[in-house]
Amino acid sequence: MIVGLRMEVFMEGTMNRWIACVSAALLSLAMVGCTTVTPPRLTANHNDLGVKYLNENLYDKAIEEFLLALEVSPDEPLIYNNLGLCYYQKNDLDRAIQYYKQAIDLDKNYADAWNNMGMCYMAKEEYREAKDAFEKAAKTDKRLPDPLINLGKLLIIENDLTGALETLIKATELYVNIPEAHNLIGYIYTQQGDFDKAQRRFQIALEIDPRHAETHYNMGRLYVMQQRWDAALSEFNQVLQTDSGHVEALNNMGFVYEQKGNLDEAERMFQRALDVEPDNTMALNNLGVIAMSRREDNKAEDLFRRVLAREPASRDARYNLGVILMESGRLQEAEAEFRTILSANADDPEANLQLGVILADRGARQEAVSHLRKFVQLAGPQYRQAVAEVQELIKQLGGR
Repeated sequence: MIVGLRMEVFMEGTMNRWIACVSAALLSLAMVGCTTVTPPRLTANHNDLGVKYLNENLYDKAIEEFLLALEVSPDEPLIYNNLGLCYYQKNDLDRAIQYYKQAIDLDKNYADAWNNMGMCYMAKEEYREAKDAFEKAAKTDKRLPDPLINLGKLLIIENDLTGALETLIKATELYVNIPEAHNLIGYIYTQQGDFDKAQRRFQIALEIDPRHAETHYNMGRLYVMQQRWDAALSEFNQVLQTDSGHVEALNNMGFVYEQKGNLDEAERMFQRALDVEPDNTMALNNLGVIAMSRREDNKAEDLFRRVLAREPASRDARYNLGVILMESGRLQEAEAEFRTILSANADDPEANLQLGVILADRGARQEAVSHLRKFVQLAGPQYRQAVAEVQELIKQLGGR
């Protein structure tokens, strides 16, 4: 008895994608909000040229100009902030933090520097320090929405959805035309199961920016949860028009096509995801599921093992590998895979079922009954037919 294969859909994990995208967008590049006097003309020339290079992604050239500006005006916080921006973009987060701290030492009320330093801490997953920096930025300049949006994202990461919602709504009250704030609010409502409110917030975001890719993506997620497959595909296609390499959208499109029974198109989407990100474990797992459905067991096994080589904790790939091994009669190997799953989560219903069936096959009746009963106890309504069969098997094994 084998309960269905596990194809992954990118749902809870979407946070990583849109947070990363928004983080870069919310860095304060503008030279406004500085409370110090205007720097001398020579300093301004170097600083302006540095900003030009920064906006062109020529970070080393930008750093050279900002350092020249510092030689003339070593007490100008704006320049330290801009140096921090350069090093953030170069992913040298510690050095970026160092420059933001120097800017703040010169101007305690420099909200942009506080906010940007918080972004660095968030990228380092040092959330307590990030939260402190965002709160200081918001307190220093109550008109600035960016720290509130970033604080809202941080609270989402910490699963404080109520606090995140309050913070993000406050940001929209300060400045209504920020699509990302409405997008994040819609994300929270989606997680809370209030789909009507979520959809309305996504619509507001798209009224502000019809090409806002992450809003289209999250709207697509919402439609997947509602099993509105064609509507989901439409939203994911909108994402790809803006970002053709959006791996999560490609994976979700593959999942939707699989649900619609179009395995060829599903396979094409997963392969496109791998073309962008060759080690993407979700695409590898889902291609394995398609290979299994076509009885290409060797190919499927190879794909699942590739996933586990990169992500040993992947429950779905390990379960799918166990099913492959079980179907090919390699029961001892299959047993090891299901036991590994249960060592991480003893309440996994499907792994309990498969292990129980294997144990029953080799005559370990008492342990088999224990795992089969566990399955019956944990099984949801989607397993109604399987539960009836398992209860009959338990009787055959001498259980009650």
